[in-house]
Amino acid sequence: MKHITLAALFIALTSPVLAREVGAILVADDYECRSDHMVFSSNGGFVNAEWFGGSFMEDRVYFGDFHSYGMTDVYDEDGDEVGRVWVDDFWVSDQDASEFCYRV
Repeated sequence: MKHITLAALFIALTSPVLAREVGAILVADDYECRSDHMVFSSNGGFVNAEWFGGSFMEDRVYFGDFHSYGMTDVYDEDGDEVGRVWVDDFWVSDQDASEFCYRV
């Protein structure tokens, strides 16, 4: 059992998706929101981001540095890079995320 736990920890820390990256579900993409805005849902709340390239689909899990401000590369569940976003704010409420998504 100890070897399995150590092997799982090694794989998690050496996978393309780094340990500091956060998993988040895209709940509103740049087609639904205005001005290339996007909203992700993470374990700390919602993440307000702006699209800077790539291809994203709603209701999919993505990984990136969503709990820091600024530009981050975004990866899919396989560890493949799918695009880039600028994180404007994180750990926001659903009301703040909705206002960010639909404001002009």
